[in-house]
Amino acid sequence: MEGKLTQLSDEALLELIQQAHHPAFNVLVNRHLERFYALAYRTVSNKNHAEDIVQEAFMKLWRDPKKWNPNKATKFTTWFYRVVSNLAIDFNRKKQAYQIEEGFDIAAKEENLDRKLDRAKDQAMLESWIQDLPERQQQALNLCFYEDISIQD
Repeated sequence: MEGKLTQLSDEALLELIQQAHHPAFNVLVNRHLERFYALAYRTVSNKNHAEDIVQEAFMKLWRDPKKWNPNKATKFTTWFYRVVSNLAIDFNRKKQAYQIEEGFDIAAKEENLDRKLDRAKDQAMLESWIQDLPERQQQALNLCFYEDISIQD
C-alpha cells in the first residue's frame, strides 16, 4: 500500500491525512523531511533546534491538516515552507529575548538597548550569510577573524 502512496502528489496525500491516514502522513514526512530540516537549520544554526522545529511543524500538520487549504491554489511545499520559517523565526526571537541581560533597566538604557538590538540583528544576519557560504569559505573566515590567522597563512 505504501508503494502506491509514494506515487501520489502532496495534495492527494494531504486529502488522506485529513482523514487521519497515518501511512500517507509517513510518506509526506519522508518526502520532505530533509528539505524542511535544511530550511530550519539555515535559520537557527543548530541541529537539535532545527529538528525540534521541523517536528513541531509536522505535528501541527497532523493535528490540524485542514489548515492547508487546497482551494487557495497554493502548493503544499510553499505553504509548509512558511510554517517552518515562521517557527524558526519565532524560535530566534525567543532566544534573543532570553539572552538580554537579567536586571536590564529599560528606562535608563533605552538608547543602549536599541544599539544592542541593532547589533544583535546585524550579527544574526551576518551569521546567517556565513552559514550559506561553502564550508571552505566558512573555515577561512573563522580562522581569519576568530583565530587571528592572517589571510596569507
